[in-house]
Amino acid sequence: MRFYIETDNKIANNPVARSIARNNLTKAMTHMALRIYSLGHREECADLLHEAGFVLALIGMAAEREPAVGPDHPGVRVIRGALSAVEQMSPSGKWDRTQARAIEHGVNTAIDLNRVIKQQYLIAAWNQIQEMN
Repeated sequence: MRFYIETDNKIANNPVARSIARNNLTKAMTHMALRIYSLGHREECADLLHEAGFVLALIGMAAEREPAVGPDHPGVRVIRGALSAVEQMSPSGKWDRTQARAIEHGVNTAIDLNRVIKQQYLIAAWNQIQEMN
């Protein structure tokens, strides 16, 4: 699964392109939420953990910047908890079904927050993540 957020000025200033990017991100998160419960305990899932970690970090960072949400919002805290669960499983790359609920709740919260976060905050978070890599 791939999802893209374009950050050049043509895309950032195009409302149709912004809508498509937001829709692609929501589709990716919905797919993740569904896939979580299809994995067996200790099943290999490094790709899902990477994608979930990226998306949760992106939405979490953007939500912290969004004045309507902010760093103390309960949804941001849920996302941090989901990121912690992803981080705990990442070294092995194996699924731990005891973490499923935390990650699924985090992804669903990210879907909800994605509806409120302005594009400028998503782009800023995207750029910050790119700088870390």
